[in-house]
Amino acid sequence: MNELISKFGEHGYLVSPDLIKSFKSNVDDFLSFVKTKYPSLDLVNTNIYKEYLNTASKPNIPFVKILKNYELTNESRDINHFISFYNSRFEKLKKILQNRPELSSIVSINKANSINLTNFSVIGIVNEFHETGSGNVILDVEDQTGSLKVIVSKNGPLINLTSELVEDEVIGLNLTKNGRWFFVNNIVFPDVPQKPIKKCSEDINAVFISDTHAGSNIFLSDVFQKFIDWLNCKNGNDEQKNIANKVRYLFFIGDLVDGVGVYPGQEEELDIKDVYKQYELVASYLKQVPEHIKIIICPGNHDALRLALPQQPLNNDYSAPINSLPNVISVSNPSYVNVGYSHSFEGYDVLMYHGNSFDFFVHNVPFLRKTGYERPDLIMEFLLKKRHLCPTHGSTLIAPSLSDNHLIIDKIPDIFATGHIHQSSVSQYKGVITMNTSCFQAQSDFMKRVGVNPKPGRVPIFNFKTRKTKILNFLN
Repeated sequence: MNELISKFGEHGYLVSPDLIKSFKSNVDDFLSFVKTKYPSLDLVNTNIYKEYLNTASKPNIPFVKILKNYELTNESRDINHFISFYNSRFEKLKKILQNRPELSSIVSINKANSINLTNFSVIGIVNEFHETGSGNVILDVEDQTGSLKVIVSKNGPLINLTSELVEDEVIGLNLTKNGRWFFVNNIVFPDVPQKPIKKCSEDINAVFISDTHAGSNIFLSDVFQKFIDWLNCKNGNDEQKNIANKVRYLFFIGDLVDGVGVYPGQEEELDIKDVYKQYELVASYLKQVPEHIKIIICPGNHDALRLALPQQPLNNDYSAPINSLPNVISVSNPSYVNVGYSHSFEGYDVLMYHGNSFDFFVHNVPFLRKTGYERPDLIMEFLLKKRHLCPTHGSTLIAPSLSDNHLIIDKIPDIFATGHIHQSSVSQYKGVITMNTSCFQAQSDFMKRVGVNPKPGRVPIFNFKTRKTKILNFLN
């Protein structure tokens, strides 16, 4: 007790006896509150202490900064926009590759036939590739100056790496010229560098969900309500309630609704056939989320927007009930946001991408086809290596952005969060946390046909202080 009185006395405060008896907090935190709220006060008492306790019990409103976001424009597009779009993409990825130490003596492709060097490097777009009858792989690459056919020997270690190649990606090649033949000594992907590990002192959480598909007749409404109730600390054991109490961010990675007319015969699988009412249903859940939790939403391929990437933020024409909620922030698909910034912490950068291109690569890349939809972490690692969310033009619908190429992974995220394939996966690649969120929809006939075995109700929770992710299963 005497130590407590002395502590306050050192800062020029007299303390009422009743406060000494009831005081159980951190002195420095309380003094900081008093100095800010009552700068000329001499005596502190229980009424001020109760005010402090009430203030301290209220969660801080979290920080969100949008780093990269696509806004739809009404400008018309023609073939020249596609040309500029792909030229811009090539130049940006070329710049990344030029800094790679594995690539030396880089020359343009039109000079490859005329130079006297035996060993050199080129950077190009993969035009096509095929295996010869003898087992070698012929790779055709091009840049703005020309095209070049090169050989990957079946007897070398690179032959396995050719199974990771896809059309239209930008790569670097170390080559040896032997007569009129060019042999590949190394294949270099843009790839992400090792990401430095950030440390945050705040013990707060972010949760990640996607693919509620509200309006579907297999929308798991009771499971989603169970999740919402948990955010309000209404269910779960003491540990789970403690986790919920620390949640400050809710990331919603697309497909809020099932939509209308998304695929043939969909109306037979809908409980709600009005897309406006589907969004109203989602809003009825989200308005139950405590206001101190920021809800950051990007759209998906089932939402009421154009299908082509990049997709603009949720449209007020359909989703006004959601956008009008005070704690909702709507961003594009894809987008970058920074969360948790403070004077002592630079915050975590989160890349949000629904995952529209995942299906294409699962079906067309041999090593991804082996594991299918069960290993979304491998799909995300694959895209990080390419530094592009849709490296192949036909992997999904693309509308060329007139201002920037939003599909390039030019900024290395701390967290890469996706949805779309209704799985649950958390992993790391070179310090980047890769997170594929679960869903709140049971298995549909379409999922059965394409081999998707959903894992609904599993929600990853990322802790800012420990960098650990815990998955809670709300289906049980």
